[in-house]
Amino acid sequence: MWSELVRTWLLRWRSMAAIVLFPALCMLVLLWGVSTRDLGTAREEPAEGVYWSASQYQIQFGKLREELLAIASTPGDPERALPATVTQSLQLRVDILNSRTLLLTEPSAVRDRLLAVPGFEQHATSIAVFNQQLQNAVGATAVTPAQARALLTAFDAIDPTVESLANTARQREMDERTRFYEGLQQRTSFAWLAVALLVGWMVSMLVARRRDRRLAHERLLALEAAQDAKAALQRSINAKAQFLSMVSHELRSPLQVIVSSVDLVGPDTPADERRAAIGRVRRAATSMGVQLRDLLMIARGEAGRFEMNPEPFEATALVEEVAEVASHLAQEKGLRFVTASPSEPVFARADVQRIGQVLANLLSNAVKYTRSGSVSLTLLPPDAVAGTLVWIVADTGPGLPEAASRRLQVPVSRDEDLRPRSDGSGVGLMVVRTAIDHLGGTLAIDARSGTGTRVTVTVPVLFEQPDLRPSDVTTPGLVLVVDDLPDISDSVAAVVAHYGHPCHTAQSSAEAATLLAHHCYETVLLDLDMPGGQNGVELAAALRRRAGPNQCTYLVAMTAARPTLPAGLFDEVLIKPVEGSRVWWNLGHRSRVLTAASETAPASPPSGP
Repeated sequence: MWSELVRTWLLRWRSMAAIVLFPALCMLVLLWGVSTRDLGTAREEPAEGVYWSASQYQIQFGKLREELLAIASTPGDPERALPATVTQSLQLRVDILNSRTLLLTEPSAVRDRLLAVPGFEQHATSIAVFNQQLQNAVGATAVTPAQARALLTAFDAIDPTVESLANTARQREMDERTRFYEGLQQRTSFAWLAVALLVGWMVSMLVARRRDRRLAHERLLALEAAQDAKAALQRSINAKAQFLSMVSHELRSPLQVIVSSVDLVGPDTPADERRAAIGRVRRAATSMGVQLRDLLMIARGEAGRFEMNPEPFEATALVEEVAEVASHLAQEKGLRFVTASPSEPVFARADVQRIGQVLANLLSNAVKYTRSGSVSLTLLPPDAVAGTLVWIVADTGPGLPEAASRRLQVPVSRDEDLRPRSDGSGVGLMVVRTAIDHLGGTLAIDARSGTGTRVTVTVPVLFEQPDLRPSDVTTPGLVLVVDDLPDISDSVAAVVAHYGHPCHTAQSSAEAATLLAHHCYETVLLDLDMPGGQNGVELAAALRRRAGPNQCTYLVAMTAARPTLPAGLFDEVLIKPVEGSRVWWNLGHRSRVLTAASETAPASPPSGP
């Protein structure tokens, strides 16, 4: 925890340095760049400058010299005194030159700056002596041409000193100003660099602020999405918990019927009571099987593993089979239950289990929510041109509300004021919608509140050819049932025997191979999932490869889940639980065996294994 606090503190101070110290440093560099402090003597020199003082002396020195030249060149007696006006003018020039000399010799800011000029003190001393001599010579008597010539000699002697002083002062001032402007240019460059860095920092801060705001917004959205997902997950968990609770009730109800009915059946139970108990057991088992199929279909649909299992069936028999359970429920509620089908059998191929689920759920909902009146199931004549079968489920109940019709993809929510609050897991219409979508069919609902509901189910099918339909009277042929569970093999064998066929059973692949080697079977019902040795697929493949009486036997696979099977290996696939009508169909559907009858040996006597 402490390491995290230290790291956070360092990051915070690093951010403060980037936000505060960096722009402050840029501002200091900018101020330093625009300031002329410490750039050399050029900034601190007097307004007239260093060279100006020396040049003023040089100018007056030249003017006085020119005037002396004019006096020296006056014609006539060289010792003759000139007029007073000339002497006064010369004296004025000498005074002006003397004032310029004082700029160089008297203490002042200009002299302080001139002291830095090389040789200034020597030059200033020489000039001061010269100036004193000049003042003494001009101020004593009137100036004559001869005196002017003598003074010019002194001027010639001091001229190099004056010239050197002026040139040196000028060069120094030029050097100082050059250094000043070079330093100023350098500082200006630093100032512009500071401005650029400051602008870059401001842009980066704006970009970082926008990025931070975007990230904060994205994090807020992510947080809201996470909260929504958490809430949705919690709702899903609650819904699944409620769903499992309702499913548990739905499964326990028929299970209770089965347990209670089995407890009542005994050796001393009257025949009528025994038949009634067996009927209740069958209806409860059928109801439980439908519910289990519904749950499996919902789970596979959510997992994206929904599988279709097309198989031949007879549509009018399907109507009777579905109506058997629904009619009993309707009678218990005092409702009339009506079915209507074509007079001729309708043979077709489709996923009959899914179609049965659709019809069973629609009938279950119709019976549950109808308080009085009737419920009907109608199969319309087949439409061979369109290749479809149409079923109509109608009731005289309260009618399906429009809002509920739009929610066929989700579990149905009941209207408490119109529908009972007891029984029903609410998965019915969701199963219907899922199955219809995968069957490629359509679902039309005509419902008005208070006048009943009419649901039209249209499913595309493949109508069977006449020569592929099962015969009405099957020739008893030997049947082999192979399943590793004795209860399953015995129960299926009992159904086969009920339809008049002799039957053998086997609980392993090895036992089945022995029977297949000694008998010629008309139909083999083979479980695919058998532990140990060969499984059902391997046994069937070996049977098809080996020449013998059972190479063309009609093979029916029995499995809990439809696997991917090699083409042509099995004639049909039955999904457990296997119903008697499916067994009957496959016992009669023997076109493949009849075609190969001339090549096979006669069936063995219907003896036991």
